[in-house]
Amino acid sequence: MTLRLPLALALVGLISLSACDSGSGSDDITGTWSTTINYSADTLISAQNYRIVADYSTTYTFELLNNDGLIYGRITSTVDGTMTGQEAGRDPIVYTLDPEQSTSDHLFGTYSDPALELDVPWGSYQDNLWTFEKIGGRAELSGRVVHEWTFESLYTAQPGEFSFTIQGDQDETTTIRRDSHDAPVLADPASIFPEAPAAIHSYGEGDAKLSRINVEAR
Repeated sequence: MTLRLPLALALVGLISLSACDSGSGSDDITGTWSTTINYSADTLISAQNYRIVADYSTTYTFELLNNDGLIYGRITSTVDGTMTGQEAGRDPIVYTLDPEQSTSDHLFGTYSDPALELDVPWGSYQDNLWTFEKIGGRAELSGRVVHEWTFESLYTAQPGEFSFTIQGDQDETTTIRRDSHDAPVLADPASIFPEAPAAIHSYGEGDAKLSRINVEAR
């Protein structure tokens, strides 16, 4: 499991931060939430003479602590499945998307019933992507979560990296559900330092990278 957290965090103990009861409803938010989204594609990209076949799922897990409407937590992205890239004249490359190679990022946000807004300042997520409306034990995002992959082609007029986007199988909304009410154990926020955004997942020594996550409004 890969954690994009500063080395300094390893030098400090992990602490359990207790959520504070408040009018913003800490009991409504503190805990673990998740959603699983399926992605599939079989696409020819003529500009790069390239074919991409995708069949995988992504689970997003949100560990949240609510302190009087201020949210601190962690998002973990776990991918499971396969991605195949093939350029004309070359053998296909199959990338195994191993669920054990998950990545985590710090998140910060606010909750004012029913709006839950979560920001991931150092992850490769679109700004304001995770903006939910909380409804009971679930929270809904209006739109589909879109993955932007980066591949590399050689046998084209302009060799180099190119992008490929793929939509998830959600309907008009993306729903996260509360799996646990227990307060998660997180790093002391006082020990966190800003860091540069990086690819969320990278495979084949960087030949295939899940480089950006966006939302497509419906």
